[in-house]
Amino acid sequence: MVKIPAEDTYIDVVAKRNRRSTSTRVTSMVAAAIDKTMSTATVRRRLHLNGLYTRVPRICVPLSFQSRGARLKWCLQHVNWTVSEWANVMFTDYSRFALQPDNKRVRVWREQGTCNRPENATEHHASRGGSIMVWTGISLGYRTELHIYRPSLFNRASLIVLLSHAFRESI
Repeated sequence: MVKIPAEDTYIDVVAKRNRRSTSTRVTSMVAAAIDKTMSTATVRRRLHLNGLYTRVPRICVPLSFQSRGARLKWCLQHVNWTVSEWANVMFTDYSRFALQPDNKRVRVWREQGTCNRPENATEHHASRGGSIMVWTGISLGYRTELHIYRPSLFNRASLIVLLSHAFRESI
């Protein structure tokens, strides 16, 4: 096999511009552009030589611009707190877990160590197949019990009331 640097560069560019494309699709796009046929195995091999491998994308929850700003503001306000000030704080959170996991068939072309970059992540909004909610709280030297709920049994307002009641019981 004769390696042509310009072809390798172009294959690399096509894969990075279309991170969710299969190697077959990348091959057809490259072949159409350079007017030359090449095998999918050759394209995959050249991508691997350039450090690109297919990986399952990182799943993240999308944050709005306002949410990111509010989180940064809160962090800046509390950056100089002492241990005794943090001892009076309890953090609580609830999360939804899907009962039927994602099939992970979508993959992205990326370099090693770049899984947290936005272009290598997939936003995930809803859970398919039902879910459960879990709630707990932590503070300095203490934690609450783990509470498990089926969200289909509650609307948002009744779930907040239930969680606040569980919080008061655990103190």
